[in-house]
Amino acid sequence: MKRGEVMDETGYQVELILKKKMMGASFEEKEQLREQLVKLYVQQAEYFKLSDQPNYKVAHQYLEKALRLNRRHPIANYRLGYIEYVDENWSKAIHHLNLALDGTDLEAISEVQYTLAHMFLVNCGIGLARESLEEIEFKELQHGQEEEKKIEQYRNTLNVQEEGLFDRLYYRKMQQGKESILSEQAFREYKPAQDEIVLKSAEDGMALLPPDSLPIPLRPNQFYTLLILMTLKQTTYLTLQEHLTELLGQQVSYDNVRQLITRLKRHVPLFKSLVDSGTIFSPDGSRITRFQPSPDWRLTVLCRADQFMKIE
Repeated sequence: MKRGEVMDETGYQVELILKKKMMGASFEEKEQLREQLVKLYVQQAEYFKLSDQPNYKVAHQYLEKALRLNRRHPIANYRLGYIEYVDENWSKAIHHLNLALDGTDLEAISEVQYTLAHMFLVNCGIGLARESLEEIEFKELQHGQEEEKKIEQYRNTLNVQEEGLFDRLYYRKMQQGKESILSEQAFREYKPAQDEIVLKSAEDGMALLPPDSLPIPLRPNQFYTLLILMTLKQTTYLTLQEHLTELLGQQVSYDNVRQLITRLKRHVPLFKSLVDSGTIFSPDGSRITRFQPSPDWRLTVLCRADQFMKIE
């Protein structure tokens, strides 16, 4: 497998640097470097999940690499558990989701992820029960009338549970610092209010939803640029570069950021009404471009349950 098929060039170089540093490091330094590697692998997994051509197989590989270094890492376990859940590998999903729920002394998943993990675990149990019933039917075992009656009773109960759970536990909504869980139907049918702008990330791609207008398709780097600009009180090209590197899971250069802003202004007609720009001065007196979210709009973010959206 070629290098570019496994990790973006910058990520590959960072991995080599961290591994080289570990060879002559003290125990404490190795622990710090190991955690940096884990963070890199988790970022790379997110990058491959959210690229223009998502690759869950490669994302799975990187999460496994992260867990080989820290098997109890909450976020890595949560994301791998979700991938296994989507693939209907119920037992594996249960294993990783339970580890995510346990957390560690230093790290834990968010409250919404905690709730979703429990919901996914319920669904995993239902999935295992459904497979067991299907196996009984496949084998065409002979049962007495009473046994058949019991199996049919449980099958009917299971069907009710599936209708009530499986289709509504995949998405979350973030608005003004608060998170909530959405059913799939609510996620699909969500319409922004007149003063609301929506950034939506779904299986079929990312988009900006203006009120009373058609969605504007966005590439991942455009989506996250708007997310940062409309979330932070003040942003510069440098802080935007740092946050994009974190959210996209790959290095973003200063020139890339400037090009992104220029292209967004052309691609999103509302851009200038969403983001105010101006000038501030650095300690040495040089002029710096700054961006601020417009007070005329409130931002709502809709995304899959496992997607990384944290901005600090």
